[in-house]
Amino acid sequence: MGDFNELVRIEEKQGRHHRSERQMQLFRDVLDDCGFMDFGFTGPQFTWTNNRAGDMTWERLDRVVATPEWVSLFPSARVHHLDCRWSDHKPIWIGTEKMVKPARKPFRFEEVWMSDSSCEETIEAAWKKSKPGVPMYSVWEKIHECRRDLRVWSRTNFRNIKQQIRETEDQLKQAEANSMRGHDHAQVIILKEKLQILLAKDERVWKQRSRVEWLREGDQNTRYFHSKATQRHRRNYVYRLKNNSAHVEQVAECITPMVTAEMNRSLIKEFTSAEVFKALKQMAPLKAPGPDGLPPIIYWWHSRLCTICITKRKGRQDTMALKLDMSKAYDRVEWKYLKCVMDRMGFHPKWVSLMMECITTVSYSILVNEGFHSLIQKAKLAGELQGVSISRGGPKITHLFFADDSLLFCKATTQDVTRIQNILNEYEMASGQQINRLKTTIFFSKSTPQANQDSILGMLGVPAIKQYEKYLGLPSFVGRAKYSSFAQIKERVWSKLKGWKEKLISQAGREVLIKAVAQAIPTFAMSCFRLPARLIKEIEVLIRRFWWGQSGDRGKIHWVPWSTLCKPKKSGGLGLRDLGKFNEALLAKQVWRLMHNTSSLFYRVFKSKYFPRCSILEAKPNTRGSLAWKSIAGATSLINKGLIWRVGSGKRIRIWEDSWLPIREHPSIVSPRPPHTSLTHVSNLIEEHSNTWKEGIIKSSFLPNEAEAILGIPLSSMHPKDTAVWSGTKNGIYSVRSGYHVLLSEGSRDCPGSSDISFETQVWNAIWSLKIPAKVRHFLWRACHEALPTRTNLHFRHVIPDPRCANCNEVNETVLHALWQCKQIREIWIAVPWSSSMLQNQYLNFMELFHHCHATLPATELQLFATTTWLIWHQRNRQWLNQQPVPVNQLMIHAQQFLSEFLAAQVSHSSTTGPPAPPIKVVWKPPQPGRYKANFDGAFFEESHEAEALEAYAARSAVQLSKDLGLKEVDIEGDSLTIVNDLCNPEPCYSLYGHLINDTKLLAQDGLSVLFTHVKRDGNILAHSIAKKAKVSKPFEVWMESVPPDLGYILCNDFIYQ
Repeated sequence: MGDFNELVRIEEKQGRHHRSERQMQLFRDVLDDCGFMDFGFTGPQFTWTNNRAGDMTWERLDRVVATPEWVSLFPSARVHHLDCRWSDHKPIWIGTEKMVKPARKPFRFEEVWMSDSSCEETIEAAWKKSKPGVPMYSVWEKIHECRRDLRVWSRTNFRNIKQQIRETEDQLKQAEANSMRGHDHAQVIILKEKLQILLAKDERVWKQRSRVEWLREGDQNTRYFHSKATQRHRRNYVYRLKNNSAHVEQVAECITPMVTAEMNRSLIKEFTSAEVFKALKQMAPLKAPGPDGLPPIIYWWHSRLCTICITKRKGRQDTMALKLDMSKAYDRVEWKYLKCVMDRMGFHPKWVSLMMECITTVSYSILVNEGFHSLIQKAKLAGELQGVSISRGGPKITHLFFADDSLLFCKATTQDVTRIQNILNEYEMASGQQINRLKTTIFFSKSTPQANQDSILGMLGVPAIKQYEKYLGLPSFVGRAKYSSFAQIKERVWSKLKGWKEKLISQAGREVLIKAVAQAIPTFAMSCFRLPARLIKEIEVLIRRFWWGQSGDRGKIHWVPWSTLCKPKKSGGLGLRDLGKFNEALLAKQVWRLMHNTSSLFYRVFKSKYFPRCSILEAKPNTRGSLAWKSIAGATSLINKGLIWRVGSGKRIRIWEDSWLPIREHPSIVSPRPPHTSLTHVSNLIEEHSNTWKEGIIKSSFLPNEAEAILGIPLSSMHPKDTAVWSGTKNGIYSVRSGYHVLLSEGSRDCPGSSDISFETQVWNAIWSLKIPAKVRHFLWRACHEALPTRTNLHFRHVIPDPRCANCNEVNETVLHALWQCKQIREIWIAVPWSSSMLQNQYLNFMELFHHCHATLPATELQLFATTTWLIWHQRNRQWLNQQPVPVNQLMIHAQQFLSEFLAAQVSHSSTTGPPAPPIKVVWKPPQPGRYKANFDGAFFEESHEAEALEAYAARSAVQLSKDLGLKEVDIEGDSLTIVNDLCNPEPCYSLYGHLINDTKLLAQDGLSVLFTHVKRDGNILAHSIAKKAKVSKPFEVWMESVPPDLGYILCNDFIYQ
């Protein structure tokens, strides 16, 4: 601890010039090499000042750092920045004693309890007790009873795990000593299994406390979880609480109703048990529990006990920007104001009552900006506020809101400022909100005279700034120094990686941490800006160093190229992100928004500024545009690569130039163009009156596979416009994931690879599907990449002079030799029955050996083979480090024991979810009285390619038949969840069959009351059977009041089950 005279982050300095990023990175590297973690602090933000009036600089030069081991010894240590009047440095004080006597810990359900069968019995017994009163009170009483019984049960049946581990370790030492003296060794094996189970339980306890969700398998990383829990406790600990000692109607008059009757019908529908269970499943199982101490996982586990759904009824000009800061915004909202806003917006009284009950019975509230927005809009429409436009003819912007972040824009005149003040005062009085004028800031345009600025500052009483450095975490202005504007992203990634310490986590755990956290940090910024290539490279360097680890102050060898790590797992990589490609895929999402969300403010601003007379895809680069525009415009090339035309009328689609075939490999026509052909547009291939394909012309003009694909394209009966959709997804809407895979596939085509792709794909899929510890799977992955530190590999990298095997000293040590071919290793494999023939074969490398094992061995033997090779490698490393190796004849026994313990732990872990619910028989159900039901299904025909298109055809036919029969209120039911969801979605459908969905919606709105519902196949057997029968029936056949004779038994069964 002390004055390091260095900074870690940009935020640790205020005033004058920023510290060099390179200099800060060198200090971070020193902290990493020493294994130090920053303790954080309480008190003033900075510890040093230059004390120069008019040129003040504040910095945090003094800090306390420590190793994770020291932190574990002093978990209650705290660092405080103290005040000092005489020195330019503030003193820092570290206290290791507990500040406050800990209060009695509240009850918290432990996930590890679910491994004990008596826990379920305790919960079930408590829940089945009868509790009188209204349903909600009864539920609360049952929860209270359950909590009380679990507390008693845990004290008697689930003793302290740490104490049990210590006792078992002592017993194991004694048992091993007895075994060495010739006693029975069985007790040692029993105690080892017991210790393994206790360690797994201990890991699960600390995992729940650490709030870490990234690791799916911990490999007994208890030190890691304990470290994270300790850090979290220190960060979240509250030392003391400081206690600080409201014209609704006027605001409400400005609010216009916007909630439609259809929205209200959807909101006030009775909650179903399926919706409640779905909501439960969407909650993270081990997130912080409520006051009852029970996390969501307990309701997952015992959902069958909660079978009744209870509905609760309770009821170039001078301009300026003003950035508002609300004092404790979420604590100051008046409930009366909130209810009034919801009423004026048009919410149903039942829904308003339910929402008010939710927020008035807990200790928090929510913020609604609708009233503030309406006041500003009223002033704008009345001409009292002008707003700001960034282009001639562009939309005038008066305000931007996001949660409690508010930016106001207006002309820098006393009239506009006076109106702003009146609006703020009116809003404060109505809502209970209060503007924090110390933190509210104002920014003037360069053309604003200084006299005007001084006058406005005097009126508002807020400070002026030169520019807003950040808004919503992103830089507000980006100049030429792009790297400096985004350098904080690298700092955040480094801070996360520094806090994890790779020594505490297995490499398998590091993979998940990198994917879930480190590579997710830049995502928000990359969605709006193309980050500098240098910054992306430096972030990837940090991630690579963390992945491969380091020894002392030196990084370990990176055995596999970064480009390989970024490949999908099925292609030999680990699925890590190539941040440059991912950045482009994120920006392409903004291009897609500019193509389709034409009513958004985002579209209207960019349209007027950058592409006023064309579409975004036709826009030309603007060298004077902002970085955001340049970044988004640069991603249009990715969108163009994946666009495909969906055939409507066919008048806009050029047959020979455009992409319109539903063939992923070549969406454009490759058939030779006939000379002097009159076929130019797709509309030339469609019969105008019947709206069907001209089959004869198509088959004679195109190659057979293309002709078949064309005939399989569904056509709409409404002659809609041709639509450009995204070919990388089934729903036709661009997704970042699909765009990223387009870029990855391009890169893989440019790189040399194996001639036998299917061979390698089988190997990689086999490795990642094995039911073995994650660290063993990672070992196999490295072995198949020849990425282990064998003597041959070390010699190739000039680390050691001799590549020969240290055991046999005969041939060079490759991965295959170290794990299979060495004479000493063969003694292990000879004892395995299935190895006799394989030992006689010759293999080129370990990948070929593993592929042979995968092709010939059952799953259990393949798991044992993988585990044994991992232990052989560890045996080899122990010899390398001059440690006592395990006897060769015992190695296979150790492998079997290790694997059986792992598999037993998986069974134990999976059993915590409780016994599977008995399957519910799905049967056809008749509609409600007064309604009709039409079931639909589709069957494959020779020229059809998309199952969804067939189902969409069937749904449209069902609605059309209902309309032809004169039915008014009808349920349209099918077993395709995708199609039913598309039909229920009010948004347009962009899939290749989307115009069929849009046709069906239009038909359903034409004088019908249609409800689209989904049922599983077992409840749709008759429609499914008739669809299959249509394949062998006449071209068109209808049964009006009967069914085909051979399907009558299905109809009878549907009636029997009612």
